[in-house]
Amino acid sequence: MKKDEKPDQWEALFGKLRKVEPAEPKPFFYARVQARLARRSEPQQPVPAWWFRPAYAVAGLALLVLLNLAVAVGYQNPADSPAPAESETYDGFLTEYQLLQYNWDTADE
Repeated sequence: MKKDEKPDQWEALFGKLRKVEPAEPKPFFYARVQARLARRSEPQQPVPAWWFRPAYAVAGLALLVLLNLAVAVGYQNPADSPAPAESETYDGFLTEYQLLQYNWDTADE
């Protein structure tokens, strides 16, 4: 390739690009841009003042603690739990493994 060929190729490419028509914006483009800018400049909704008052935070925290305590007490009520099966007690364990029949006093002899 000669040095002169490269600029000619670029010129040919730019010549093709010059023939392309510029893009046209959609109708009412300016009005839409103005409306968006106006919406952006409006003040944002501030956080409600009650959000920062400590009385509401303490009341919410107390309510949460009370609910947790109520659930904990409700699950640990022994009156509602069924009686353990005989095999779950100590005497049931001794009976099941026949440890009552074994004489521990004579075991060392």
